[in-house]
Amino acid sequence: MGDDFIVKIKDHYNRKITKSLADYVRQPPLFRPRAKERIAYPCKLNDTCEAPAVGRCLTLRVIGDSIELLDQHRVIGFIGQEAYQDAVDDFKANPDCQGVVTVQVASVFEDVKRVDVSPSSEVEGGN
Repeated sequence: MGDDFIVKIKDHYNRKITKSLADYVRQPPLFRPRAKERIAYPCKLNDTCEAPAVGRCLTLRVIGDSIELLDQHRVIGFIGQEAYQDAVDDFKANPDCQGVVTVQVASVFEDVKRVDVSPSSEVEGGN
């Protein structure tokens, strides 16, 4: 009887330690990572241009007091007034870009001739 009691106590102790270690390993981290912010600039398309497909790579370029949306060498639109100052601040924060940023089309609104573009490194599945 004494031997069975000792074996039961050892098994119970081993199960408790295993459970405690498993609970410790599965603990959530104290600080959760921040959700990545996604920037999307609304761009008004020119009336004569067709809307580009979602995911297409385009270019934003600062020219004087405006920011142009380029498809290769052709200007197809401009950054909307509501996002202009944010875009200018982002360009000033990155002087290495020299006023030119590669973007991808995030969404298209053909009925109002507008596209939203995001910097290429922020678009999921970007090349």
